[in-house]
Amino acid sequence: MSAPFDTLQLARGFEAAGFPLDQASKMAEAVAQATVSADLATKRDLRELEQRLTIRLSAAMVVVAGLLFGALHYWPPTTAPSISAPAQRTSVGSIGSGDIVLAAAEPQRPYSCRLLDDAERKCAFGACDQRDRDRLRKECLRDGGRP
Repeated sequence: MSAPFDTLQLARGFEAAGFPLDQASKMAEAVAQATVSADLATKRDLRELEQRLTIRLSAAMVVVAGLLFGALHYWPPTTAPSISAPAQRTSVGSIGSGDIVLAAAEPQRPYSCRLLDDAERKCAFGACDQRDRDRLRKECLRDGGRP
């Protein structure tokens, strides 16, 4: 491995300072030897290290991203509970010889249809508004229910 500086120029500097040529060249070699054995990093060494670290960091980021996407793929889906349409419930029943059957509950009617039901119950007691019932009937049909 070569010294990170010009040894000839150092030897000439020693010679200009008054050292004999033989002694100046030996001193420059000794300084170069000490510098090389001190495990100093050159700019080239630092660039190579930076490239290796960049590659390793990039590879680690790809692995982490893959793990996250994989975990999200297998994560169970969640839905926010809705006020107007709560989750469908199922009931468990048994028939005869111990077989368990899951029976799905009837789907809940749209909110406008339930309001119509309330308005019609009021009519049974004589306190109904015909315009309100007609409006609720149209809304119930629009929302996919049956009045």
